[in-house]
Amino acid sequence: MKDQEIKCSYPDKLSRGIKDMIQSLPTVKCGAEITLVDDAAAFDKAMEEIRGERILGFDTETRPSHRAGENHPVSILQLSSRKKAWVFRLSRFEDRLGEIFAVLENPEIKKVGVGMAGDIKGLGKLRQFKDAGFEHIEKLVDKMPLKYTGLRNLTAIFMGRRLSKSAQMSNWAAEELTRKQIEYAATDAWISLKLYEEIKSVLKGGKYDVAPERAPDKSPFSLRRFLRRCARKLALAFRFPGRNRGGSDAGQKRRRGNGTAQIRVKSTSPAEGVVGRRRRGGR
Repeated sequence: MKDQEIKCSYPDKLSRGIKDMIQSLPTVKCGAEITLVDDAAAFDKAMEEIRGERILGFDTETRPSHRAGENHPVSILQLSSRKKAWVFRLSRFEDRLGEIFAVLENPEIKKVGVGMAGDIKGLGKLRQFKDAGFEHIEKLVDKMPLKYTGLRNLTAIFMGRRLSKSAQMSNWAAEELTRKQIEYAATDAWISLKLYEEIKSVLKGGKYDVAPERAPDKSPFSLRRFLRRCARKLALAFRFPGRNRGGSDAGQKRRRGNGTAQIRVKSTSPAEGVVGRRRRGGR
């Protein structure tokens, strides 16, 4: 029985309740040393360190487009090991892109991330290359299977942390990057590696369950509706006379004639009700 114990249960899809819960999670922070690679000395050191790694978290950033038909080249390439994260400003190294792309073509260096197809396509516009060694986290998620992807969602479900996206739409081609931008870029690559290792561990152990999320109540709680339901139940239980929606118990009765309406008003005296006439539209 011990081998059949469940390590964790994951929802098969993200309900509104879970999405709201993600907002309350603590924000993830990059746990690696961050290096901004924007000059020749930093580039040489970074490439030497990266060539010695066997697995890297991967992501890119591009200046957002705000008009139809407007497109911008990839501005930032970020790679991360468990201990170090490198944020490359690609526009500074147009004459040395071949060295960077050699890492992206090396099958011995595994690159892992979420949504990498678009990143690879964008990098291909800078320089043609044959990508190798890329492992897509979405394919691991499909094995479970879960009905959602996205780095932010997966980080929340598997790591219990909220991935901030506040710098995503900032200007990645700016002359100088802010500290917030640098940390954001490094964190995306670093958490991609951590997430990959976590999901691989879960799949290898096999001690997990995918549970369908209970559908939330479609109508929100209403005190007025609740009290009305209680009143109806009490009326049935004690046989209280209820009001007829047609209005007959209230003593109203209308007859349509030649421009007149006849109304029977229930009298408060023992005598019979009094019949009166009024013009339609009159008071």
